[in-house]
Amino acid sequence: MTGTTTFRDVFDLAKEQKWSEMKTKLDIQPAGAKFVEDGMMALHVACSCADVPEDVVRKLLEHYDEAAAMVNNDGDLPLHLLVTNKGSVTNLLALIKVFPAGASVENNEKKAPISILYLNFLLPNVTENRSRISSVNTYAELTSDAEALEMFQEAVLLIFASASNHVTVPPSKFAKVNSNEEPNFEYITLVLGSALHGSPPTPPDLTELISRMFVKFVEIERNKRGDAAEKREEEAAILGLAATHPDEISLLHLTVDAGIGWNWGAKEVYSTDTTATEINTKSVTKLYPFAAAAVGCRTDEETIYELLRANPDVLLEAIPRGYVLAAEKEAKRKEKKSNSSACKCVIM
Repeated sequence: MTGTTTFRDVFDLAKEQKWSEMKTKLDIQPAGAKFVEDGMMALHVACSCADVPEDVVRKLLEHYDEAAAMVNNDGDLPLHLLVTNKGSVTNLLALIKVFPAGASVENNEKKAPISILYLNFLLPNVTENRSRISSVNTYAELTSDAEALEMFQEAVLLIFASASNHVTVPPSKFAKVNSNEEPNFEYITLVLGSALHGSPPTPPDLTELISRMFVKFVEIERNKRGDAAEKREEEAAILGLAATHPDEISLLHLTVDAGIGWNWGAKEVYSTDTTATEINTKSVTKLYPFAAAAVGCRTDEETIYELLRANPDVLLEAIPRGYVLAAEKEAKRKEKKSNSSACKCVIM
């Protein structure tokens, strides 16, 4: 519809920010959501306004959700424009649900949405605002800074979307970002794994922030599991029964399965339970931790090395017994042959 005045009323009303009139006109002329002028559509215009009502973005997407995947003359998606103009978390989520791949798209300036988001937070006082992030170690500390918390929530949405090719993020986790509920170990593990393996890369400051928070959640989860075990022991003793022990996935398995490397948190997890290298139970990959770190696109050589250095004997458990026996038999055969050759030399 470029170059025609047909159905441009919706577009013009969006430019004038007459949202109520625009919604009414959109119901009468739904094709107005497809009108293009200079690379801009009504959705692009709406997302360029920081205070655009959430129902406006939702309605435009309902009438023409393909607009979320359209770039303007500057290479900007509606998502770029929304982030640039500091739009709401709810509107950001609405755009990502329709076109999650948009989180990985770079505009003509080679900036992805998450890069724009973080630059907006830092500028113009880069040193001061970086300090705000570097001083945060827990989620509770983050919630005391409303601006930083909102930036973090939007960053998590973009991280989840950009990592979708490497990490499976359930829809419920997207929805949780926009809630006031404090995250748990499982959630922050998914966030960190996504941040480490998404494309484009997550800004280092944000990845380090998530890593610090992850380490704190490891401590919380470890204490939580310990308290639950003590409670089971106490109740069993009162009833004269044997205490039950649920077959939980170890924290080390959960960490490595998420693609979290040694220096990003796996080291701290291992230090809380050094026996976890021997466990091979209900993990997602069904592998020993060192083996889980060695497979797929999230291979981490340092994690493999450190886990094997901590417990090299696990290799004997991980290799099928048949292979071990065959190797031992071959070694004995070679030793016998070598000894036989040595004896012949002595006789001669």
